[in-house]
Order: sequence, then C-alpha cells, then structure tokens
Amino acid sequence: MDVFNAGIILFCMVFQRMPFGRAVNQDKNYKYVVLDSAKHFWQLHKMQGIPVDSVSNSCKELIWSLLQRQPELRPSIAEILSSEWFTTTKRIPHEDFIKEFDERRRKMENQRL
Repeated sequence: MDVFNAGIILFCMVFQRMPFGRAVNQDKNYKYVVLDSAKHFWQLHKMQGIPVDSVSNSCKELIWSLLQRQPELRPSIAEILSSEWFTTTKRIPHEDFIKEFDERRRKMENQRL
C-alpha cells in the first residue's frame, strides 16, 4: 500500500491536487485505473484543467505504475529508484525545494476550502 500512496503523493506534488477522490470503482478518475487505461486517465485529467502535457512522459509513467490497482504490478523501490524520471530529473537546491512545496501545499489546502 505504501507504493500506491507514494503514487498519490507524487501526483499531488506534481499537479497540486489529488488524482482521484477515492480508490473505488465508481470514482470517475479512479475507474480508469481499474480499467488499466492510462490514456483515458491522463485525458480526463487534462479535460479537468490539469496541465498533464507540461509533465514529462517518464513522470506520468512512474505515477501510473505506482497507482496500479494490483499490488504485484506496482514497481519495487529498486525499480522506482532506477526509473527514467527518478534518474534523469534535474535536482534543485534543498531550500528551493522546501519553498516550492510549501507553496504547493498552501494551494492544495486552499482548494479544499
């Protein structure tokens, strides 16, 4: 379950909102996870105003793999650490990282209100 939750957290960090309301078949966003349709999952988020095209395919592929419904299909920690996105993403200074994600957290909290 932790890797699945890591997928939710990564989605939130990148897109500043939740990937779905609840991980149930009836959820309009989660149903594409159930149907194993990454294409429709990302199209729906794009239609909802999420800038999915501004994010690399390797990032979206990693998120998608983490959100797989069947735990045995999710990547191991070693596979995550060796993923294209994880190994090629430019690292920013720690202070800039903290500042950026504090701001993103504030935006997400304001959306909930």
